[in-house]
Parts: sequence; structure tokens; C-alpha cells
Amino acid sequence: MGGWVRDRIMGIPCSDMDVTTSALPEEMLEVFKDYRVIPTGIKHGTVTVLMPEPVEVTTYRVDGSYSDSRHPDSVSFTRSLREDLARRDFTVNAIAYHPELGYIDPFGGMEDIKRGVIRAVGDPERRFSEDALRILRAVRFCSRLDFTMDDATARAAESMAWRLDGVSPERKYVELVKTLMGKGVRRALTGYSQVISAVIPELKKCIGFDQKSRHHDFDLYTHIAIAVSQCPRHAELRLAALLHDIAKPDCFYSDERGGHFPEHAQKSAEMAEGILRRLRADNSTVKAVVGWIKHHRDIPKSDAELKRMLLKLSPEGAERLLELMMADSAAKKAGAGVSRELLNKRRRMEQIIKSGECYSLRGLDIDGDILIEAGYCGKEIGRALQLALDAVIEDKIKNDRREIEKYLKGMLSNGK
Repeated sequence: MGGWVRDRIMGIPCSDMDVTTSALPEEMLEVFKDYRVIPTGIKHGTVTVLMPEPVEVTTYRVDGSYSDSRHPDSVSFTRSLREDLARRDFTVNAIAYHPELGYIDPFGGMEDIKRGVIRAVGDPERRFSEDALRILRAVRFCSRLDFTMDDATARAAESMAWRLDGVSPERKYVELVKTLMGKGVRRALTGYSQVISAVIPELKKCIGFDQKSRHHDFDLYTHIAIAVSQCPRHAELRLAALLHDIAKPDCFYSDERGGHFPEHAQKSAEMAEGILRRLRADNSTVKAVVGWIKHHRDIPKSDAELKRMLLKLSPEGAERLLELMMADSAAKKAGAGVSRELLNKRRRMEQIIKSGECYSLRGLDIDGDILIEAGYCGKEIGRALQLALDAVIEDKIKNDRREIEKYLKGMLSNGK
């Protein structure tokens, strides 16, 4: 039942199957007495049966009140599948399947799948009051499935978005990332901006913000949403796209030439770090996202700048930065597509990596041991290696041991 059934109807591969039964926990223990059974959540009607793969089986149940707006205060067992399905969040997740009876769909979930609609089971305000995270989950399902909410569910989500303040940062972060990874992310972000900005209030200034630029056809928030959708489905990269221009409203001024945003990349990177720390993102994600945002305007103009990008960010990091640049560029004008200049930069970067051109100390045709043999010592070694790398990257000399040694001898003898 639940997500597995929904995805089965839609032809989406899914392995996360929920099994439910009218049998009470003690009856399940008797039915599966010939198997190893783990009472994983027997108080709430769930046992895990090893057959031999683990299968979770849960008794039909009805939730009590939700005083903490997350977990039911109590659950009671029922023999009614309809009552069990009635406690689900959305109709598309409230469909069961029986191998003999077929689909059991008391709330019209299959019709909503055909229509491409996310609709709350019963009263949407009640569903969202039980667990406010369902508000963001509704947007996530719209993004993942490329659906839209029905009017009543959308109204409730927007009017109750403030309740997300009471949800833990960790839970919001997980749902936000899943939302960004959906195939319908552009429509979800633009259609439900009030929900997204409840998670990241700094985005509110971006909604409807006129950039007053001949280079942009869209308001700032729409540009951001399009940039996210233009990125490959990579979580950190899409987070970077979501936050890459977030400081623009605070950096804005205009004159006769239009709108300007001095130092917005640096300031957006600083804001992004604060936002991601607040949402409890892991350190590696914060480092990557902040770095890409900080440099998303630094389009490399030469092979030397490409190689320095590779040195600073690693091949994968440099490729992601170029992808962010391409998404940013493609989101400026309607039908703009990917910048040919940036496509050429990416091809050239791939050539540099594939051909083994030197862009780091590891690629130099000389190392510390060779320099020690040549009489260098202490800090001289590191300084000499850096001089050699800079010269090779700038194409002043070839990456050849003898040529490097000759270059270093001349440089260091001149006290440089």
C-alpha cells in the first residue's frame, strides 16, 4: 500500500513496500510462527518477518490526536482497511493493493493520479495540523511527480505554511532536498513559493523582484526556480542554484543603465552558509555549495583560469561549478538554452583532464624529493614547487623536469 502502490500504478520502479493486515499483532505472531519474527514496533502493530528478506507487516490502525503536531498521541487497531487509509496524508498515498481483489481506493487516489493532482485525504487543514511537515511534503510530491495540488489543499498549504516554523530543521532539510530533486521542480517552486519561503524566509525578498536588467526576462525568484530546473539532478548543485542569487535584493541599486548587484555572489555565499547551517546540512554540503555560489560569476577566460579552477575545486567540483554557471545563464532569457561559451569551457576542461595536462602539484614533472637532491631545503621546496606549478599553468614553460629545473634556477637566483 502507500507509495509502492502509487508508483506501481504510475509505472515507477519502487522497492519500498508497506504490507498491512487486519490481523492483530498477536495473531500475526501465530500466523508467522514458522518464521523468525522481530517485534520492531509491536506496540504500534508492526512486526518484521524474515522470509528470508525482512518484510514489515502492520495492523490496520487509527491515529489518536496529534498534540505535538508530528506523532499521534495514541493508536488503536481496527479491522477496517478504509479507516487505516483515512489517516494517510494524500489520496495518491491512500491506495491499497490485494493480489486477488486488486486496487482498493476509497478516496479517489487513482483518479487523482490520472489528473496529476495532489489532494489531501479528507480535510486538508486537519491533515496539516496533525503534522505540519505534510505541507512541504505536498510540494515535494508535486515536484517529484510533476503534479499540482487541488485548490483546497493548495489554499490550506499556503495559509498554514507558518506552521513549518515548528518543524525541526533536519526534517525540513530532508524534504527540501527531495523537492529540489523532482522533475517538476520549476513548477513546484514557482507555484508554491509561500511554502518554500516559509522554510527559507530569505527567499521572500526574491519573489516578484524586478531585476531591471536587459539580461533578464524573469523576476528574481522565477530566475532561481528555472536555474534549479536547468541543473542536473545533483542535490548539492540544486541547493547551490536555489541560493546562488539570494543576496541580490540586498545588493541592488539602479541607474540609467538598469539594475546592478555588486558583490552579490560573495554575499549570497555568506547567506547560503547561514541558511544551510540553520537547516543542519552536513559540512561537506555546506563547503561545496558555498564555494560554488561564491565563484558562480567567475567564468574562466583562459586555459590557465580553467586549470586554477580544477586545482581549487577538484575535477568534480569544477565541473559542478560550470554546470551551475550554465544553469544560471540558461535561466536569464526565455528560450536562451545553454551558453555556447560555457559548453566550450566544459569541453576544454574535459580535454585537460583526459590528456593529463598539469594543473596541480601532483601532475608536475618534478617533486620534493628531486628538489632535495638538487640542494633545496625547508620552505624553499614548497616555494619552488609553487613557482614551477604557476609557470606551467601559465604556459611559461613546459612540464618537463629539465626545463623546470632551469626555470627555478633562474628565478631563485634572481631572488624571486
